[in-house]
Amino acid sequence: MIRQRISKYSFLLLLLHFNIFEVKKTIAIIIIKQVLFVIILFCGDNVSYAQIAIVVNKENPVNNLSFQELQNIYLGEITSFSRGNTIVLGVNADLKQKFITILLKWPELNYKKHWMKMIFSGESHVAPKELERTEELNTFISQNRGSIAFIDITKVDKDLKIITIDGKEPGSKDYPLN
Repeated sequence: MIRQRISKYSFLLLLLHFNIFEVKKTIAIIIIKQVLFVIILFCGDNVSYAQIAIVVNKENPVNNLSFQELQNIYLGEITSFSRGNTIVLGVNADLKQKFITILLKWPELNYKKHWMKMIFSGESHVAPKELERTEELNTFISQNRGSIAFIDITKVDKDLKIITIDGKEPGSKDYPLN
């Protein structure tokens, strides 16, 4: 009889121990998830959330490019716009990796190698102009009629024109640079 009571109590204690362990484990997991969320929210790379817009000088008559045309422009295969303006590529240093990955499906190193080959082989005389600060890029585009660049849509200067890609505007559900 005593043995039955001990085994009954042992079983209850064992069950209670596992339930407490599961509760502690669940609480620990919730706390870890919340900490990770806060870290990602405040310390994460905001560039990955940036909505990329393609911008040109306001005087440029281009309003839309196909995705393929944009690829060819950034590969240096298209060197002038339809009305003869020579294309000058602007590169946003902060968004470069994201943009190249989306547009060309290449790592940044391959893009650099491609342009080195273009310059050294004489296929192009001007490499893309890479600027660290968005303000510098905005100024560069506004001062060069044939320039084109990619910029975070929230940082586009009012003196620039945002163009559509395949007829779709930045922020739309099926915008190709999402």
